[in-house]
Amino acid sequence: MTAYPEDTPVLVRFPLPGQSSTDQDSWPWLRGTITAVCGEDEWQVIVTDPRLERNGMYPLAYRDASEIRPR
Repeated sequence: MTAYPEDTPVLVRFPLPGQSSTDQDSWPWLRGTITAVCGEDEWQVIVTDPRLERNGMYPLAYRDASEIRPR
């Protein structure tokens, strides 16, 4: 398993606006940063793709190692 400490830049699977939230295999890999280590195989990630920005804020997601890649 890969360890991702806080503040690590990563690529994370996340749906774009209008994309189905149920078909995770079709989600693109987007830029993000690890904001917290939540468990042995779970991280909190802020997804910093400009297409997802709303009022200066970006979404947070909880992901396991299969949904995160090094950037």
